Parts: sequence; structure tokens; C-alpha cells
Amino acid sequence: ESQKTNSQQPTNNSQHLTNNSQHPINNLQHATNNSQYSTTNSQQPTNNSQHLTINKISYKSLPFYQTITCVYERYNVFHYDAYRKQYTSYDEFILPLDVCNQLGLSYDYDSNLNLHKTSKCLILRLARIDQPATFHGQYEDNLPPNLVIVVNGHSLTNLPLPKACTRQQNDLIRIGREIDLTPYVMFNPILKNEIRITWLYRLDNTSLHVQYANAKYALHIFLVEHLTVDNLCEKVIKKPLKFYRQDSMKLLAKACAKDRDLGLEVSDQKLKLTCPIDQRRLRKPIRATTCQHLQCFDLTNYIALNEKSHKWICPVCNKPALLEDLQIDSYTESILNSIKNENITEITINADLQWTPVIQTKVDDELISPTSNINIISSLYDPILIDED
Repeated sequence: ESQKTNSQQPTNNSQHLTNNSQHPINNLQHATNNSQYSTTNSQQPTNNSQHLTINKISYKSLPFYQTITCVYERYNVFHYDAYRKQYTSYDEFILPLDVCNQLGLSYDYDSNLNLHKTSKCLILRLARIDQPATFHGQYEDNLPPNLVIVVNGHSLTNLPLPKACTRQQNDLIRIGREIDLTPYVMFNPILKNEIRITWLYRLDNTSLHVQYANAKYALHIFLVEHLTVDNLCEKVIKKPLKFYRQDSMKLLAKACAKDRDLGLEVSDQKLKLTCPIDQRRLRKPIRATTCQHLQCFDLTNYIALNEKSHKWICPVCNKPALLEDLQIDSYTESILNSIKNENITEITINADLQWTPVIQTKVDDELISPTSNINIISSLYDPILIDED
């Protein structure tokens, strides 16, 4: 029996050697796993760096739109198609049931214009995230050149008009604006909406190549409520901040001091009671906090003018006059309330803000009309009529 036991030991030893021979394989696998783990760790800084570059951005507020919620967003949306030599993007999104209901219930039929209007809509906004924010940490809309947007197979026709082309500049350059997607989107919480965007520029256009070679864009789709001119007028009227008499006194003193520094004679200033936009009597006189003049313009006229142009430039000094900077001028408003005669369109103001109306005497048109039957013979003693214009 001892001989049999001894005869079995070599077999066990051989198995032990076999097991030991398998250890290097296990060790090799363990080393391989460690190398993979180290590789994963080495890739983590890259992923973290990519994560850091994709930060949530905020857009410059739009005066005629009040944001309700963000329906869809994506960053670094475009990739270069070397075959077609253009930048492309493809996105899909499904509207939530709540958003579909809000859009569907906001439609209303206007019998006067014979069309359907909607108080809520979907807008598309594009912003360049490779550049820093330009407006108080907020990004402005930016549209790339030769932009083409196709939503659910339909090309958008409501893009902003491009700038005039020249012989040296044939690419279609559009100003940055929001784009209304509402007529092209399906209000269904099951169906997918598809958006394809392409843009390009001629390779020989060096100026555009410098501007857009490394451009990176963010795409957002917002559900917004469309505000009317009356809504914005009411918003400005309800502002607690207004221009009062002491504010006008400061502006007038500053203007007089500037005239003295230039060696000019300080005289009474004239203030028109008509709006420079439509040349009619002011109803709600406003100015911007950025303006340095007493002349006002009408609130309704100014907001209605910017509903299409979106420029927000003061019609008096041609400087930016944003909606949030507009205020009612209570001093000019008190003058308008005290002057009931609408034929008085101008007043003079002295340094103490004492004003007097300017009454203009008009000459009868028939006296100087060329079709009049009266023959006017000029002589040395005849009066000469000079038109004020």
C-alpha cells in the first residue's frame, strides 16, 4: 500500500506543476486587465476635458418671445462632409404630450386677416460656442453662411433675408435671428420630427474661411409664447422706474455745460411734441436710459417698428435703446397733458425747465401758389415770403 501511495504522489506533483504552469496565464490576464484599467484611466482626462467644454449656455432674451421650456438641445451639432464639402447635422426629437396640447390649443382664427394665429410657437436658435458670450454672459443667435434647413422633408422658407451679394462675395450671409419651426413640426407625442441642416462656404473665400473654419454650434428648440405690441407696451408702462423732472434737469445741465466747454452760447432748447417716427403727436413719450437727450419718441410706434426690424436703435441719437432700458418720461407727459391744442408741436425750455409753447403762424398757401390767378410782381418793396422748411 505504501508503494501504491508513493506511486500516486508523482501524479499529484504533476498536477501541482500543471496548476503552477497555469498561474503565469492568470498573471498575464491580470496584467492585461491592469493595463486595460490604466488605459481607461488615461482616457478619463480626455473625457473630462470634453465634458468641461460642453457647458449649458443661455441665450440673449428676445423681446417678443417669453420662453416656456426647452424642447431639444444638442452641442457640437455639425460635422464636415468631405465628399459634399459641406457641414451637415441631423437631429430627431419627439414633442411631449404637454407641449403638443399647448401648441394645439394656442391656435386662433383671425377673421379680419383670414388666417390662423398662434400665441405659442417653437423656435430654433443657433449659437457659436467656440466664441465667448457677447451680451452679458449670454449668447446671441448666429446663422452660418448658405444655410439650408429641412424639417420633416420641407425646406424652410422663413429664413432671414441674406445680405446683398457682390462680385467678391457670392455667399449668402444672414443676420443672426431665431427661426420659427411651428408650421413644419408635427404636434404628435409619438411621431419623430426630423431636422437636417447644411451650410458651406466657397473655399476661395478667405474671409469666411477664417471666420468659420473651426466654428462649433449649439442647437436649441424652445417652446415660447409670442408677445404682441400691446403686451410690451403694457410691460413698459407698468415699470416702477420713470424719468422725472430732476432727471430732465440733470440732462439739461449736462448739455449746457457741454456747450460752454465748446465755447457756444447757451440758449433755450427746443423740444418737439411729435414722434420722430411718424411725425404725429406723442401719446406715451419714452426715452432709454442710455440716451443723453430730452427729445422723446412714442412707445407704441417704437415697439411696432422693432417688431420687424429687431434693431432697437433710438430714432433720435441712433444709439442702442433696448426694451429693458425704456422708461416713460413723466415730465414730457405732464407737458402733453397740459397742452390740449394739438396744433402746438414744439416748446422751448430754459435752464430751470420753464417751458413756453412755440406758436407758428402759417401763410395761406393760395398767396404763394403757382397756380393762383393773382400775378405777383416782385420789386424792391415787395415782401419776400420765406418758407420755414
